[in-house]
Amino acid sequence: MGLEFVEFVMGVEDEFGVKIPDDVLIQLETMGDWHSFLIKLLPDSPPDEVWERLLNIVCQQMGFNADARSKISSTDRLIQDLNLS
Repeated sequence: MGLEFVEFVMGVEDEFGVKIPDDVLIQLETMGDWHSFLIKLLPDSPPDEVWERLLNIVCQQMGFNADARSKISSTDRLIQDLNLS
């Protein structure tokens, strides 16, 4: 795991007030994986809101503009597709 990925994980943990165990981290490859995990962890949070907050973290981390943000999908892999290494 690279520094950018570690910072992303820390950002998610801070934003959502959760702690993600290392054994779970290795299973979360795509944006959809992250979204599904967070929805299960936070069942009272609206899924659309969770997605938007997750997108915000990725975009802040990577410096993506609105155009790039609109192209991120649930099948995008954080490390391979979004270069969050």
